[in-house]
Amino acid sequence: MIEQCQLALDIQREIGDLAGLGATLNTLGIVARRQGRYADAIEHYQQALESYRAAGDPVGVGLELGNLAIVYDQLGRYAESVEHHRQALELLRGQGERGDVGIILGNLGVAYGRHGRYDEAVDHLERALGLLREVGNRAAEGDFLDELGFVHHRWGEPEKAHQYLHQALAIHRELGNQDGKAAALAHLGAAYVRADRLADALRYSRQALDVAHEIGDQRVEAAALDCLGTTLTALGQPDVARQHHLDSMAIADELDDRYGRARALDGLGQALRALGRDAEAAEGWRTALVLLAGLDIPEVDELRSRLAEIG
Repeated sequence: MIEQCQLALDIQREIGDLAGLGATLNTLGIVARRQGRYADAIEHYQQALESYRAAGDPVGVGLELGNLAIVYDQLGRYAESVEHHRQALELLRGQGERGDVGIILGNLGVAYGRHGRYDEAVDHLERALGLLREVGNRAAEGDFLDELGFVHHRWGEPEKAHQYLHQALAIHRELGNQDGKAAALAHLGAAYVRADRLADALRYSRQALDVAHEIGDQRVEAAALDCLGTTLTALGQPDVARQHHLDSMAIADELDDRYGRARALDGLGQALRALGRDAEAAEGWRTALVLLAGLDIPEVDELRSRLAEIG
């Protein structure tokens, strides 16, 4: 695909097809983002944005702002993600299709959720789902039901979390969407760990890991490894859990995923403490707090509580 895109770029630049150039650069950005090459993704999306801007296409500009916001979210640059989503929404509300507006609304809700602004996250995700149901976009509906469930999980509302996550999983299974299925399974595993339903957590996190391996989704693989590790620590197997968290951290480092590294350090610290290695656990938790600095999310309070217990 990349070679075909490069050939298309040469032709589009030669004939001055700015809209086509933007679309091809967008495709290259999507490929780079899925492969975890975030610097390349940002470069492609920014070039696509400039092409659409030069072509006088506000919808294209809005969609590229949204794509940039997704990458910033994945890099833990949540304030930038929120700002780009807001700019995209402002452009698309007056120009874009309802489905496009729904996707930007949903992605803004996801960004608010990452930033710990749960009431705003739920509001935007619910409005997004309304628009996406109107236009019949079932795949996006499944994605944002998954995100809505995960927001409720982090907000401490397990019943709503389980309800929405199972709805998302059912849609992804119906559509044969393996990417969405893997994410929903991983989120279900995390939600069941917090609810102390460890058998369910083990089952869903293992399923998530299998699907993530099958499709090559490293981000979901890392999340599933952490969920599996946390579950095994709770089941009295911290030695096994420790290796899962180390494997997750290696993936987070490869992807330059700040939140993923903090999540892995949190789980690793719990495993180390169960092994009687409190000093190492505390060191990891302090590093995780630095990584999560400025975010109003439950994980920050949980890390501080664990450090306080050690003293």
